[in-house]
Amino acid sequence: MDTRLLEYFVSVATEEGVLRAADELSTAQSTVSSGIHRLERALGTALFATVGRRLQLTEAGNNSCPSTCCRAMATGSSWTRSFRIRASPGG
Repeated sequence: MDTRLLEYFVSVATEEGVLRAADELSTAQSTVSSGIHRLERALGTALFATVGRRLQLTEAGNNSCPSTCCRAMATGSSWTRSFRIRASPGG
């Protein structure tokens, strides 16, 4: 699986929106949105639902999140190192 799709998934879940995720990843909103759609098509299920003005994980998204985060962290990309620093206390 393309690690960028994992990055998009984790960022959208964390930021609760595509625009904020795109800003965080320094990429276009359309790129993140289409990546999420590709991931959802590949998995055959919706990972996010719109609740008000935010995107929240569906049950399938919640079930996928821990394993997806682990795979993303295992890649060791600069993005995942940045994510670990931001997620750590005082990071």
